[in-house]
Amino acid sequence: MDEYSLAMVVTAKGGIRVTNVPTVFTPMAGGWGKVWFHIAKNNHQNDSMDGTSETLVVFHGPHGYISPNWCANAATANMVPTWNFSVVHATGKAKRIDDDGAFAKNLSKLVAKNEGKYGGGPWEFGKMPDSYLKGMRQGITQYEMVIDNVEAKFKLS
Repeated sequence: MDEYSLAMVVTAKGGIRVTNVPTVFTPMAGGWGKVWFHIAKNNHQNDSMDGTSETLVVFHGPHGYISPNWCANAATANMVPTWNFSVVHATGKAKRIDDDGAFAKNLSKLVAKNEGKYGGGPWEFGKMPDSYLKGMRQGITQYEMVIDNVEAKFKLS
């Protein structure tokens, strides 16, 4: 969940909705942890996440097609292609967070994690004008979900 942090948020209240979101996973003592994410304010999925309805967050890990040609005994065995994958399904009740200070801190964590991993340059989130960042935050809604259940699936040939 931490390594493959772009996830799909799935809700069913008022109809099935799916949104792909960047997440921040935080481990918690005595539990599965919690997930923070944000979506656009005009996304109708906001109506589904009221802190009482179940939310599913799907984290896709590495995956790939496996050809029978790659197996040493493919010529003599009856083999078919397959797909190897790893995925984690985390469920809980996503709760909206209206604290702008917490929002700024969570976005900063999200950017720092990903800039450090993928950015490769000197760009710093903290150097953006606060008035600009506050305006950007007004167009998105943040959520936190304490994870009630985890279902991990790994199919590795």
